Amino acid sequence: MTVKDGGSGLSREGSGRVGIWKATNCVHSYTLECHYQTGRRINVLTPKMNIDTGEIESEDPATDRNSKIYKDMRTPNYTVDIFEDVGRAVCIALLEFAEINPITRMATSHYKNLESVRKELIVQNSLLPYEQMKEIRKEVQKERE
Repeated sequence: MTVKDGGSGLSREGSGRVGIWKATNCVHSYTLECHYQTGRRINVLTPKMNIDTGEIESEDPATDRNSKIYKDMRTPNYTVDIFEDVGRAVCIALLEFAEINPITRMATSHYKNLESVRKELIVQNSLLPYEQMKEIRKEVQKERE
């Protein structure tokens, strides 16, 4: 953790990972790198649905496009609340990945399920032959219908 960069001579002492390691002695940790000021766009989120009841859940201010955070439809300056929401979103993504999220956006999205997302990622980022990608794309379209 005290390795110095060959070019600048700076160490990793000021990084979040080193701070966590010093505080907890946890060697395996991840940090989320974010811009400090603002983003480029406001994403549209599909509604959150409670899997057990089928009811749509209310939004938090950080995810509600109608909240005062998003006045004038401009990207807001980042605040502690927004950074905390980013951390929650990472954890929720892990629940979605494990397919154990009780309150999901997946069911209300055009993807409908994790397998459809995986196939879409393959198609969008693939080096597969064109014909094979065409078949996967057809499967994704059928699942969305």
